[in-house]
Parts: sequence; C-alpha cells; structure tokens
Amino acid sequence: MTFTVHSAIADTNAAALNDRMREASCMEFMSEMEAAVEFGAQCITVHPGIVNLAMTDMREKSIRASKDTMRLLDRAQTEYGVRLAIENMPDVPVMLGVKASELEEIVAGTDLGICLDVGHANTSGQLDAMIDAFRDRIVTSTSTTTTGRGTSTSPSATVPSISRRS
Repeated sequence: MTFTVHSAIADTNAAALNDRMREASCMEFMSEMEAAVEFGAQCITVHPGIVNLAMTDMREKSIRASKDTMRLLDRAQTEYGVRLAIENMPDVPVMLGVKASELEEIVAGTDLGICLDVGHANTSGQLDAMIDAFRDRIVTSTSTTTTGRGTSTSPSATVPSISRRS
C-alpha cells in the first residue's frame, strides 16, 4: 500500500505575492514533507495557489509567484526524498491551475508530478486536456465531487494533511 498526503490548504498559498507569506507557506510545505517521510508517504499533493484578491489583474503576477514556489519545491522534493504532485483546481476564478495550459506554465522546467483531480477537471471541461498535457507526469489522482452545496473528496482517495510541529 502507498500513502499520499494532501498538504495544508487553509492557510497556505504557493502564489502569495507577499514574499514573507509565500515563504511561510513554503516552510509549511517543507515541514509536511519531513513529516510525510517519517510517516512513510511516497507523495504529497500541493495546490498551485490562488490569485491575490486585494487588487484586480493580479493573475499573471500570481502565476509568476507560483512558478517561483514550484522551482523551490522541485529542489526540496529531491532533498527530502518525497514526490510532490501539483493538483489541478476547480473552475473558480481565484484558483490557479484550472486550465491545463496554465498548470503547464506553472510546473514548466520542474520535475514535479501532477495530481489529477477528475472532479476538478470536470468543472472546467479540462479532463481530456489535463490527461493529454500530463499523461507522463500524473503520479496520483483523486476525485472531488463539486456540487452547488460545496465539495467533498472520496475518503479513500486521500489521506488527511499532516504536519510536524517542533
């Protein structure tokens, strides 16, 4: 049996434009990587981030910030010896990585894997595009059910987030 850990999503943002906030998110991701290794997990799923909501027209800057984070996480996955998978996101305007082309831009130049969320891809009509773009990079998958009343993830598809605190 193999284990995959889903990184924290509530208080992290790989695309934060504030360097200190993005650094704090990266420190959390690395803490989770360390804990995942101790737990015996082979893979950690990470979200590509959200667009800064304080001002309009921040998507491109947020993508650049996410790309910077992905390069750092790419080096860290080698250092910690655990695979990272960047998850495609649902069709929500503030989410990055909704379209395959945008997720490709974010992970370009890295050896990061992809977590294919079938439910997320279906919200944007991107399932075929995600498979075509990332066929050789998909290392884990999940299926989040998205309805008008919220979302839920199959409990057998992911393991709750873990974080080691010193």
